[in-house]
Amino acid sequence: MCTRSLRPLLAAAALLSAAAGCANAQDKPRIDTAGIKPMDTTPWVPGPSRLARGELAPDYAAFGLDLFQRLAQARPNENVVVSPLSAGLAVSMVANGATGSTRTGIERALSTGMEVDALNAANASLAAALRTDDVELAVANSLWARQGVPFQPSFMERNQQFYRAEVATLDFSSPEAARRINDWASRNTNGRITQMVEPPLDGDLILYLMNAVYFKGRWRDEFRAQATRPRTFHAPGGDVQRPMMSRTGSYGWMQGEGFQAVRLPYRGDRFAMYVLLPDTGQSLAQLRGRLTTDAWHGWMSRFSPREVALTMPKYRLNVESRLNQPLAAMGMADAFSPTAARFGAMLTAEYLARQNAYVGEAKQKVFIEVNEEGTEAAAVTGIEMRTTSMPPPPLAFTVDRPFVIAIRDDQTGTLLFVGQVTDPRTE
Repeated sequence: MCTRSLRPLLAAAALLSAAAGCANAQDKPRIDTAGIKPMDTTPWVPGPSRLARGELAPDYAAFGLDLFQRLAQARPNENVVVSPLSAGLAVSMVANGATGSTRTGIERALSTGMEVDALNAANASLAAALRTDDVELAVANSLWARQGVPFQPSFMERNQQFYRAEVATLDFSSPEAARRINDWASRNTNGRITQMVEPPLDGDLILYLMNAVYFKGRWRDEFRAQATRPRTFHAPGGDVQRPMMSRTGSYGWMQGEGFQAVRLPYRGDRFAMYVLLPDTGQSLAQLRGRLTTDAWHGWMSRFSPREVALTMPKYRLNVESRLNQPLAAMGMADAFSPTAARFGAMLTAEYLARQNAYVGEAKQKVFIEVNEEGTEAAAVTGIEMRTTSMPPPPLAFTVDRPFVIAIRDDQTGTLLFVGQVTDPRTE
């Protein structure tokens, strides 16, 4: 049997995304005779949150922390930042095309405890729940299909219905195809991620699936630019001088075993950045070892107001991660196998009888900038398919050594970004 590849590309750009709500029956998207709906560039605004009716939404914490841990273990001295939300939504869309053990493995990797049908509805609810006026938050999805490949209309319909995915067919042999894909990534990350693919596209590529998340929030309490000055940061490769911001004020703070953490809220107090700093003499690896899903959820209830003299770096990072190996280790191995992958809910049986389809590559690009005003972050996830008491004095919290960051929606518990910063440089 000839094996071609259906290769997934997971990319995360410096954006936080607001997700899509479930379409009403009368809004069911129409599919043309080729099984693909032409690209619709009309912005979609999510409706009222369905979470208020008691429906469960995934927070992607278990999935995201596992993914981060595996990437950080492979690159312990590097900056590593991922978007669990972006990757989770992209993998969820791929799951709609999988069958049998391939689908079961994807569900296991996502760690939500939900089967695909329930997950689709939950993701739609989450997208609607993330809508807010406090920060800029946007989520977008797209599927780019090779002309002439017989995709199952139901696969496209489900991703349009639950994820509001934009869908288009392209001549992948044309240089224009790569330009359109990259333009979509740039447009949906406010220009922060401009290149996801390079021309010419591989001949065995049949589908390129992407999720983009964009986030921009201003601190509730901004830092004064005049107080920013160079200070020593103890990076793994040696001490470096980096611009450090300083501010004293009331923050959520907690002391854990071998580390302390501070909560920096954005305007509206719903979204916040969490900074986890190892104690002196403790390593970043020791902190990561304590960062389990259960521990994370427990820590979130332990923050209490303290007057904190906060000093932390100002930085801008661009991070790219290949996700094949960690996702396979988390349960998705079949999806990446040219022989074991089963995507019968994505492609017709006649097509798969001639050549199998599998995920060839998953990668994520992340941009994040932290400065005196706030934070901007973006993520694009793409998947390519190929065939085959009295107030105490201010507590000093000085972030002058490698640390862990997370950006979280404290209303839904959604983990938008998580990572480690070993050198807060500007790229």
